Amino acid sequence: MLRFLAVITSLILLITPAAIGKETYYIGFLGNTTNAASISLSTALKLTVEEYNSNTNNPYTLDMAFFDETDPALVDAIKNRSNLLGVTGALNSGARQAMDSIRDTAFLSCSSEYIGLNKDKADNIFRLSYSDAELASHTCRFLIGVLNKNKIASLWSEESGEYAAMAEAFHNTALRNKIWNQYHRSVDKDRKDFTAILLKLRDDRVKNIYFAGPAWQAALLAKQSAEMNVGADFSSTRLICTGQFIKNSKAGGQGAVFAMANPSTLYGVKKFRPFLNA
Repeated sequence: MLRFLAVITSLILLITPAAIGKETYYIGFLGNTTNAASISLSTALKLTVEEYNSNTNNPYTLDMAFFDETDPALVDAIKNRSNLLGVTGALNSGARQAMDSIRDTAFLSCSSEYIGLNKDKADNIFRLSYSDAELASHTCRFLIGVLNKNKIASLWSEESGEYAAMAEAFHNTALRNKIWNQYHRSVDKDRKDFTAILLKLRDDRVKNIYFAGPAWQAALLAKQSAEMNVGADFSSTRLICTGQFIKNSKAGGQGAVFAMANPSTLYGVKKFRPFLNA
């Protein structure tokens, strides 16, 4: 959130002082006014602008414009919005056409999802949060540098190419650090029985199993690993940060490692507590 506000504020500062106060400028949000992420971002931005305006002789006139990513006329809606400083939100494949077609408007994604965004070379597209692939790499580095895991396996569900990209980032990080990661393979998106895989990993004496895939499948893999006494800890994506995963994985979820861009609750950040308690 702080990075988002810093970038948006930088955009605002690009407006010449002569123009300030004469026109209203807009920040675009992909998502309607009932979208929780859009509401949180727009509220934070409004508070930031209000604080800035209270301490300057050149106040900004700023408002929010909401765009529906399912709108067939999304590209035209963005192009036709005058005084638009940029578009933000959880940019995903739904915004692909708009990002490909519009080069004079900044797109700022606040989500770790949609790894395909990483492939963009356009200088008007930015990611304000770690991608899921980067989080996978950080998970691997934590396993190696902090938990001293020297033999790790990586698996991913064939349900999505996003999962494959996460596992590949994890795998490449292990290789760069000269860590054993020879067991690196995909599993069918509907697979529920991991016995054969876990027997192999137990024979290989793997110390950690990383899985990129849906939480329900991760829970099954972790649970079966514990039941078979594989002897390996478990790690996965931020999707396992749920009570349902803990319940379904049973002993296999104990000590599971994952990385996420933000704390699971803003109450964990002391500076936010006065606002949350109000």
